Amino acid sequence: MTAQLLERAREARKSPTVLKLRLSQLRSRFQEPPILIVEGVDDIGPYETWVNRVADICMIRMLSGNGKEQLLGLRTLLARDETELRPGVFFAVDRDFDELLGQESGPDIFCTDRYSVESYLVDEHVVASVLRDEFRLEEGSAEFDAAKQAYHRTLRDLVVALTSANFRIYCCRRLGVRLPSVTPEVRRFARIHVGRIEANVGPEVLDKELAVESQLPEEAVETLRSDFEQLDPQSRHRGKFLFQFLVTWVERLADEARNPSGEVFTTRLNIKFSSTVITHRSLASRSDLPMGFREFVTRMVAST
Repeated sequence: MTAQLLERAREARKSPTVLKLRLSQLRSRFQEPPILIVEGVDDIGPYETWVNRVADICMIRMLSGNGKEQLLGLRTLLARDETELRPGVFFAVDRDFDELLGQESGPDIFCTDRYSVESYLVDEHVVASVLRDEFRLEEGSAEFDAAKQAYHRTLRDLVVALTSANFRIYCCRRLGVRLPSVTPEVRRFARIHVGRIEANVGPEVLDKELAVESQLPEEAVETLRSDFEQLDPQSRHRGKFLFQFLVTWVERLADEARNPSGEVFTTRLNIKFSSTVITHRSLASRSDLPMGFREFVTRMVAST
């Protein structure tokens, strides 16, 4: 199959009508409970975890889509649907840089106040919980404090280094300019160590990794810059970059614990750790609830 055909097949899976068919099939099996549709499979774990803090997860059914555009497209289809499929259907989407893509908010949709689900999973108190549980570090110990400070410092430096990449993504989203269908991982822009990063985010790298289909108009870009600079980088810049950073950083910390370099630990720690435990679901169990989510779940459950 050629690259062009693969791209067409990928786009076809993102069609709202495909998701509508899956919703119809799910509703035929479960007629009563509300259905919460999330953007992708990675979102299932966090949303199940967060829902369960407010209500019994068994009271709802969940369905994963293929991106925000597909979910909002389905929302539009359901608004004019005459088959009674719409009642009891709810949506949860990431705020990203483009929010609801011009759609009106409503009681049927939840939009994160931060960039994405991942933005809640990288908070320092989440990492502190990982240090206590997975690394068996006692809070307040020299090792615990050194690891927490290293995370704070490295995350801060990464956020600064990724500003230009985030700004390009922001401009493309706001101006409707297409980017590659798969956004590059953070390792394309920075080499992550346990206590520092090596950034590689020059113009040539941006042009390669975030190639645009059409030139961004300079005047429009400069108009957007002031709005972009008002955003809090850790909560309102691309969350997947930060999640990927966290997973890599924890792996580096485990290496440091087994073979201390003095950058964080000075003596070897006896740990049994695998980064496979650092999942969306496990981190969501340690994170704060998104703002407004408790009220959304209460409203969703009350709809039955």
